[in-house]
Amino acid sequence: MDNARWLNGICSWGIAIILALFLCIEVSPLRGEDCDNCTVGNVSPDKPFMGNIDAADCMLGNGRNYDIIEYVQETDGLVTIATSSACDTFMELMDSACGGIANNTNCPNSGELGLESPVNSCITRFLAAGTYFICIFPNSGPNECADYTLTVSEVEAADAPENDICLDAEELVLEEGINANGQRAMIANVTGDTTFAAEDAENQACGASTAPGVWYMVFGTGDSMTANTCAGSLYDTRLSVFNGGVDGDCENLVCTVENDDACPGFLSIVTWNSELDAIYFILVHGFAANSGVYSLEVTSVMPPPPDDQDNDGVSNDIDNCIDIANPGQEDADGDGMGDVCDNQGNDLCDGAIAITLEKDTNAEGVALLTANLGGNTAVGATDDPENDFCGNSDAPGVWFSLIGNGQQMSAETCGAGSLYDTRLSLFSGECGSLTCVISNDDACTQPGQCCLSRISWGSEDGATYYLLVHGFAASLGAFELDVTAELPPPACEGNGATFDFEDGAQGFTERVLLGDASHWELSQRRSTCGTTSWHSGLPAIGTSAAVLISPEIDLRDATAPQLQFNHFYNFTDCNWTDIFPDGGIVEARITTIVDDPNTPEVDESEAWQLLQPEGGYPVQDLNPPCPAGLGGGGPAYSGDSGGFVPAVFDLSTLEGERIQFRFHVIWDCGNCEIREGWYIDDVNVTGTNEVPPGGSQLPSDFNQDGGIDMSDAISVFGFLFLGRAEPDCPGGLDFNDDNSVDLSDGIGMLNWLFQGGQSHALGSDCVQIVDCPDVCN
Repeated sequence: MDNARWLNGICSWGIAIILALFLCIEVSPLRGEDCDNCTVGNVSPDKPFMGNIDAADCMLGNGRNYDIIEYVQETDGLVTIATSSACDTFMELMDSACGGIANNTNCPNSGELGLESPVNSCITRFLAAGTYFICIFPNSGPNECADYTLTVSEVEAADAPENDICLDAEELVLEEGINANGQRAMIANVTGDTTFAAEDAENQACGASTAPGVWYMVFGTGDSMTANTCAGSLYDTRLSVFNGGVDGDCENLVCTVENDDACPGFLSIVTWNSELDAIYFILVHGFAANSGVYSLEVTSVMPPPPDDQDNDGVSNDIDNCIDIANPGQEDADGDGMGDVCDNQGNDLCDGAIAITLEKDTNAEGVALLTANLGGNTAVGATDDPENDFCGNSDAPGVWFSLIGNGQQMSAETCGAGSLYDTRLSLFSGECGSLTCVISNDDACTQPGQCCLSRISWGSEDGATYYLLVHGFAASLGAFELDVTAELPPPACEGNGATFDFEDGAQGFTERVLLGDASHWELSQRRSTCGTTSWHSGLPAIGTSAAVLISPEIDLRDATAPQLQFNHFYNFTDCNWTDIFPDGGIVEARITTIVDDPNTPEVDESEAWQLLQPEGGYPVQDLNPPCPAGLGGGGPAYSGDSGGFVPAVFDLSTLEGERIQFRFHVIWDCGNCEIREGWYIDDVNVTGTNEVPPGGSQLPSDFNQDGGIDMSDAISVFGFLFLGRAEPDCPGGLDFNDDNSVDLSDGIGMLNWLFQGGQSHALGSDCVQIVDCPDVCN
């Protein structure tokens, strides 16, 4: 049973708990009472329901959150229920006991209904008066989107189809032609719509469903016959074929064959050995209660004549490929052998077509390396044993190769040119000795074509990768292949930033002001130059604030100093445009006013002063409900910067001082969904003496062991009075900040250690000290 069937069961109570434990490890179907516990609202023809699926909603066993909405049908009638969203939705209609009635994932008339996407959901169905429930969740992956609008509209009923019952079955007349395999066959094609048809009791013993259906009749040819809904059908079909005997008796039908899903898109194929002149009745209906537009084809292959081995209508003596049907006799290379007998050049790994990536820009304006190719696995391709351990299938496939650039890469068949159920397998190594990297079957869809593929991987610079495009099971056909790679970061030569963070923290330290854990960290997710920046992302839960503090900066001899850096921020929350609950500010303090570490935090925070960037902060009123101590109500960086942008702050009011600055990030407690947060990179202070930064040190750590104790004070006295070895970090021994190291510094250290006296002028935490090694890190 396909995924849609399985998900349908999840939103219904009909699957027993024991069966779920055996078939779906750690997955439990919804029970009836979930319609009580997980219902989030009501919908009616006069009042659409606008919802948001997030981590706070009820969760399916497969990790996908869902909403249930109640609907009351006042009188018997036909209605259309539709979900409009930016994402691929799955919708199930359930009865008052939470039992499944019908479901849909790709609305066939999304444009007519004004839905946002063709992969939204709709159900048109006659409903008796009563209470119903509608279950909605993302179809392509767990919580891949949130917002949706659910509508119910009354539909004016149309007349039932003329072939609504068996006695009124429409006769199909077979005519000679060429089937999809290129062979001579008797063929009939017809289209229709089952929406306004009635349910059929006959199918209860032959592909049972509660879906409306229509009837066709066809005379047996005495040969194998096939009926399918695989091309042009827009809903989840089901086929049931009955033998009515030579008299076509609708009262004594015998089930011959039935099928639900035998071709991609939850469509149907049936094949049976027919009796000559027996009348067969074909019922076109749907899985569960599904209905909609269908296209039905019935074929019967004609026996090949002696002089036409492949039965393609071309005699052997002039056929350019007598073993495989090719009525068009295509021969692209002009070698006298038909294309279907010519294997494609990239049918095998060692013939893989090399993909060349070209620089381009995506829809968001981001520069990427891309390539777009097309192909067809139905012609000249064979099954590949390499996929036996990497997305196994029996489908023919073709090969491509590409070179990694050390960045994230992706490949997909999600374009409109993919016309079958694809599969992708990616390998590293060499042909004949490949290693599976990743594979995928179903990750994306197109209108009328489900089950397309997408893979993504972190590439190794210079490594060769082999990409196999094949299909689910034995599926084959035309495909569109898109490959992308992120661009490597620009070289950092000539950047000039004092702090580029490529070698680590460089004396910056993080601290929590509010919340359970810090969320400033060195990250390689984004960077303007090189690979590393400081990043603060959204905390897991709750109001939070944290700061990233610079090492001490000496402005005593500075002229017109400025703080400069590059940053990227995205604090947008809940898609609000007039409320800004999250954001960041930049502050500075003069380090000489730092009090004893035992001073209450609120007193120390008052020493920090807000710095104003050139041009001002983009938001002048950070969400006032935020606690005032976090900077609520004032200017801040908030919203979305749209990428890395430069920032400049005037530090001239701090000339003549030794200072620190900090990046202060503020998160409220009403987070709707995870956002990027704040990235800080390439920090520089201009107008100073351009003293190269030093290492991170504990002030007074004479013996460089990362701690302060009596041995450090004794070493100071030994250096001063006994000619002992000079310190590795003399700048850290000036305890009282009088620009010299003498007896008073050693005494000050002892007084702090044993008498509770004043701490070192630089404090008692790790700081950056010029011309000193990095001990703290």
